[in-house]
Amino acid sequence: MQRIWQAGTAIAAATLFGASAPSILPHHEAALEAARGLDGNTYFEARITEVDGRAVGSVERVHLNQEGQVEALEIRWRAGWTADPFVLTQSVDRFSYDRDADTLISDARAEVMRDWAMEDARAVAQTGGLPVNRVGEGVLAGAQLVSADGSPLGRLVDVETDESGAIRALVTVRRTGSWFNTRTERHTWRAEQARWVASEREIRLSADI
Repeated sequence: MQRIWQAGTAIAAATLFGASAPSILPHHEAALEAARGLDGNTYFEARITEVDGRAVGSVERVHLNQEGQVEALEIRWRAGWTADPFVLTQSVDRFSYDRDADTLISDARAEVMRDWAMEDARAVAQTGGLPVNRVGEGVLAGAQLVSADGSPLGRLVDVETDESGAIRALVTVRRTGSWFNTRTERHTWRAEQARWVASEREIRLSADI
């Protein structure tokens, strides 16, 4: 029952970006478990498919949280011989694992993921980073928040999420003042339009936040 519950939890995350739930037959469901917490080599060695099995993928990069655990997967997807491959970064919670088949299964269909990849590519081109929900709070923990012009806004210490699990606010702590008169300021920022810049390990807020 525990494995079935874990699989259901991972699959339910599909609602976060409007994905359809996987069409998994009852006798397959018992074989699934949450992909979070698997041995690190599994992410690179397992076969990777989307929910309908019409696309296959390969891991190009893993994003780790502060505990050194895999938090998000950057996967290159291929859906058919005539379609161009695309790259998408998603939280590890959006995948289930079939141990018997050694297969990671994404909770969304290729068409939806292709649209997300295009949206992400536009976001990176325009802002230099990914939407924070693409990597998740485990990767973001401890990152520096900066304004649109690069000014430091504090270190991330917490996030606030909505009912679907999406990050809606970022909580930072920043020390100000002189060496003899230091004070700590805590501030909450809206996560709307916030972008994760992996190369700098920064969260960049847009000009209107």
